[in-house]
Formats: sequence, structure tokens, C-alpha cells
Amino acid sequence: MKLIRTNKAYTGEFSDTVENYYNWNIQITQRLLSVKGFVPQAGSWQVERSFSWLNFFRRLDKDHERLPESSVAFIPYQRLSSTITENHITTSPAFPFHPT
Repeated sequence: MKLIRTNKAYTGEFSDTVENYYNWNIQITQRLLSVKGFVPQAGSWQVERSFSWLNFFRRLDKDHERLPESSVAFIPYQRLSSTITENHITTSPAFPFHPT
């Protein structure tokens, strides 16, 4: 990981710890004061999209697991499943069903 984009809520101790301990770069995004209303920040859609994809996976949609580690373990499985689905890597059945 080379760059973490955050909003101004993560300034101060958090950004200092991340930069010093992990040697990651923090970029604080700020909205323009001249613009009224909602303005999406640069790159924020990538984070929102990634989290929204997790909600399509039934096991991660609700908190079914007893331990948080169990939920975390399903995230790579969900990404693999999504990748296979996106690339349409499927197998056809040996004997296709044809209703009569």
C-alpha cells in the first residue's frame, strides 16, 4: 500500500501513527469551500464500490459469525467468487437439463 486517502476526520494522531509506524503516505482530501452541497472526493468511489461489493455476498451481508475473525476470513473468498463471476468462468453441466 502506497497511499491512503482520508478526509479531515483522520488527521492528528491517526495520520502520525500510520506515517511513522507503517511508513505509509496519508493524503488528506478537503472539499472546496466555494462549492455548496455534496461533492464526491477524488478516489472515494473506489472505496465505496469495494465495500458495496461485499454487501452482495450473503454471508457478509449480516453479522452471522460469532467472531470478527470469521467475517474477515470470508472477504478474500468473496473477492475470488466475484472475480470468477465477473469473468464468467463457469462450467457447464455434463448433462444439461432440458425440460420436456
